[in-house]
Amino acid sequence: MPFHTYIDLLPLIPISDFHTSLGTVTIGGLHVLPLWLYGHYHGVLTRFYIPYIIQYLVIGVLAAGRALCAVVEVSMYVKILFDTTTLPDIRLCNVVIIGSHMVNSF
Repeated sequence: MPFHTYIDLLPLIPISDFHTSLGTVTIGGLHVLPLWLYGHYHGVLTRFYIPYIIQYLVIGVLAAGRALCAVVEVSMYVKILFDTTTLPDIRLCNVVIIGSHMVNSF
């Protein structure tokens, strides 16, 4: 898949507060992956008779969701940082502090 098709998928993830299939995988990767890895590492999942193949498949899906979450987060930061239409009106003033006195340099 070309890179621009991945970018086209990004707006579909946070639709309706992540209540989509992509949103579920994304949030699952964010919140469930650490717990699942802890259970896998300490053998808790094996005590519940979950086969290793299922454990590794779930780890793969949750890791993909975690990566998708990172991509969405970075893309939102980039969008916020580089969106020039939402910048506040900032008036620049040249103020020089000399000792304890502020002096305008206009």
